[in-house]
Amino acid sequence: MIKQVKIKKAFNEMCIEYMRILSTIYPARGSTGFTEQNLVHNFVICLLLEIKMRNKNAVAWFEFPWGEEDSKEHIDALVYSKKLDAAFYIEAKRFTNTKQIERLQEDIGRICIDLDKKEFSTKSISHNNIDCIKNEYIVELADIWLQDDDWRLKIPYSWMDKGIINDKLSGWKSERELGLIQTGNSFNQKIYDEKFPIKEIYSEIDWIGKTIFENKEETLKKTKAGKSRICQDYCLLIKTYKKTSD
Repeated sequence: MIKQVKIKKAFNEMCIEYMRILSTIYPARGSTGFTEQNLVHNFVICLLLEIKMRNKNAVAWFEFPWGEEDSKEHIDALVYSKKLDAAFYIEAKRFTNTKQIERLQEDIGRICIDLDKKEFSTKSISHNNIDCIKNEYIVELADIWLQDDDWRLKIPYSWMDKGIINDKLSGWKSERELGLIQTGNSFNQKIYDEKFPIKEIYSEIDWIGKTIFENKEETLKKTKAGKSRICQDYCLLIKTYKKTSD
């Protein structure tokens, strides 16, 4: 599935870019918080580059209008390729507390509800000079610091649904003396329960802080030691769904 490959490659490139940035500067003061606009912006850039590298035209818009013509709602970003006949609807949140988790779930649910409407393409997207789209994707982005709180340590297994954790994260307990907590709850179980016409095609968590901290000798020449240690806990997350045929 070519679009899935593009999404995966874009996320990998985004993680590389984050590691490059955080190995050079620490873009926060007095906290470990990075605004979620950076998640959206960096992913969109990487996705556009991945599409255009294959000679497929694509455009993007942040805070894209959503819903009926008179709606005031927006989604964080849209990437649209007429040549691929594909649209990518993107939402992101920083997981600083459990309320942010609920808000991201609500954002994704809102998109699913609209995509489930047969008239959505003709009554909503058409207002933006976009024809009916054959391939529609929902991209869910997040970041988190995996620290002592139980709710944080439950996120990796919940996010990955089937408990498949990559090699980097599987070493979390031995590396950090904090065990990830397995849970039977799927991150977006409510969405699955509603039986929307979507299927999950790609999920990943990249513990980029591990790589940043392992390169600390070079990093510490450019940043403060304390900031490098904060980044040690930092992870980026992605989950992607494709709309299925009605």
